[in-house]
Amino acid sequence: MERSERFQLFLDELMSATAVASIEEAKLLLEQTLVRIENEHSGVPDNPDGWQNDGRMYPPKEDRRRSISNEVVAVYDSRGHRISFGHNGSIRIEIRRGLGKGTIVLDKPGQDGKTLP
Repeated sequence: MERSERFQLFLDELMSATAVASIEEAKLLLEQTLVRIENEHSGVPDNPDGWQNDGRMYPPKEDRRRSISNEVVAVYDSRGHRISFGHNGSIRIEIRRGLGKGTIVLDKPGQDGKTLP
């Protein structure tokens, strides 16, 4: 399956998953969903050291944590996206580069029904 198709499947499954209640739970939900999609559909073995050229998508690592604002939002930069996790379990993914820069591709509410401001 092409990367763009896997990415859309990932977004669809993440959006339809049961909402969670914290930054940690939201990050875990994203990680587990992405790894499962890639394991099932990429045809590329899971090797985080090969992230730059193996064609597989990987969840953001702690060294990509750009900021945290008063324990309310944790922000991670990945290759092409900015991923924000809210204290309420909300998840926002937006395009970080190119023509679509700033476009939100996923805005999942947390368990309280609220998205990031």
